[in-house]
Amino acid sequence: MNVPLNWLAEYVKLPKETKVLTDKLTAVGHMLDKVKTVGKETVIDLELRGNRADMFGLIGVAREVAAITGTPLKMPKISPLPKIDKNCPLLNVQPSAVDLVTRYTAVKLSVKVGPSPKWMIDRLTAYGIPSVNNVVDVTNYVMIETSHPLHAFDYDKIKGGQLILRRAKKGEKFATVQQGTTLTLSKEDLVMSDQLIVHGLNIIGGLHSKVTDQTSRIILESAVYNSANCRRTARRLKTITEGGTRHEKHQDPNGVSLSLARAIDLLIQIASARIEGQTSDYYPHPVKPKTIKFDPKEIIRLTGLQVPMSAVNIILNDLGFITRNQDIIVPTFRTDIEGSADIVEEIIRVYGYSLIPSIPISDATPIPSTYSSYTVQEKLRDELIKLGLNEIITLSMIANHHASSKSIKLITPPDPDRATLRESLIPNLIEYSQRLLNLNHSRVALFEIGKVYSIKSKGKYTEKLHLGIAVAGKDISIHNLTGILQKAGALLGVDNLPATVGEKDNIYWAQADVNKLQISLPPFANPYSVVSIYPPIIEDINVAYTGNYSQLITKIKKISSLITKIELIDKYENKLTLRLTYHSNSKQLSSQDVSPVRAKLMALESE
Repeated sequence: MNVPLNWLAEYVKLPKETKVLTDKLTAVGHMLDKVKTVGKETVIDLELRGNRADMFGLIGVAREVAAITGTPLKMPKISPLPKIDKNCPLLNVQPSAVDLVTRYTAVKLSVKVGPSPKWMIDRLTAYGIPSVNNVVDVTNYVMIETSHPLHAFDYDKIKGGQLILRRAKKGEKFATVQQGTTLTLSKEDLVMSDQLIVHGLNIIGGLHSKVTDQTSRIILESAVYNSANCRRTARRLKTITEGGTRHEKHQDPNGVSLSLARAIDLLIQIASARIEGQTSDYYPHPVKPKTIKFDPKEIIRLTGLQVPMSAVNIILNDLGFITRNQDIIVPTFRTDIEGSADIVEEIIRVYGYSLIPSIPISDATPIPSTYSSYTVQEKLRDELIKLGLNEIITLSMIANHHASSKSIKLITPPDPDRATLRESLIPNLIEYSQRLLNLNHSRVALFEIGKVYSIKSKGKYTEKLHLGIAVAGKDISIHNLTGILQKAGALLGVDNLPATVGEKDNIYWAQADVNKLQISLPPFANPYSVVSIYPPIIEDINVAYTGNYSQLITKIKKISSLITKIELIDKYENKLTLRLTYHSNSKQLSSQDVSPVRAKLMALESE
């Protein structure tokens, strides 16, 4: 989100240097994308977290700055909304749409449409939104300010003077405010219409009722919709807008009245607006602030940090929370706060993550009686990579044409063309191999370790961990595949990997049940050990490769017990690049400790 600093300074006193501000915002969890200049305006571009809907408005950003700098938040003076008319004369929310609308508030105004004042144009330009006219500019201005999108309809273009909120009809056409853009809607879309045509969608306004120089009366609205529905609509229609992006977040319904009242005040100021009638407000289930029981000991338990209660209260109050002994009242604009752990996070991020004590782990980890499937997976990966195979990770869903009558079908698949869980790793491996061959890869050697799914009985399902291998290319035959299975088995300590093999379209494949494989393998050395408090030394070396990899590794390990790990990084012609880890559990290694080992390795490199 673009944050023009001169605009932000209207709500909070900023540090003199921009870097001080950006460093403080970064320290409390807001990633900085870049700092840029628009005209004479300095703008910081913040990469916001999706769960912080309040931060998509400058007031939300200002509140954060106020909390971390210890300066007061300066809220704009806002007049109260006109009295609410419970009969909602401007609105008709149909039963089919009630699950898609949390709150919808509207007011009828008379206005004089014209150009916006220079100060507003400059601020919108700095943010990145062009000026249209004073009415449209106010809706954009308040959206940027409060995070709540607004829209103005030309009242005289609404037949009957009432907006009907309903689900769209299948195939219904909607001309957007963007000239020349017409969307085809589905029954999942929420629209605002009159008795004849659609005038608005929950993510974008319509062409037929947009505000022009001839507009004299408007319906000004602010709303909160079903965020998931807004997201689906935007993706399906490929329509991304500033307002739609905010509607996709979990917005605060109580913020609607603030944004609408703020817009009315600005329209009175710059568009000679006059209120006509009362406020129409659809808000069937008002949201109240939640109260969380909070024990200050949770801070110590989760972070190991002792924070004075005076600091706790100041931080929470600055962020908009109310503290009452052990009750924390969460403001409704903080829709991301769910429990006491979230409260601790709020306290610590402002108090300072850097103050959390670092305690090295020095005790021995528990020794398992048997090795887990995870260990088997890691062993398989290591050995198959050593044999020249590349690992891929594919979706658990397969193309519909690969499905069988026994396949498990998803009720709500993310992709209609992949609506079935895989029974085997092979279809995806073959599909991916074929794709690489079509891209003129001369040789393909792939493997995947992943879960497969099957029906155990009616209403019951099982999942198993499988290994899949696929090889293809010029001069590749089934013998290459069986050779891989034999070599991998030998490296793991068995004669052969027990697997089912097959061929399709000159792609040779094998599949094995990892759990069954685990039973057939000899016990591995205990993978757990004492975690040292001393950091390792890591370096890369180049060595000649004669074709016997295991012999080479054995030779290197015999050089010194300080060599605790050897990784293959690269292979070029007859040279291997290996990454060595030197480590001691008893002391911090120095260059002097490693020098004799390095000398022997250099001798090895020259062989």
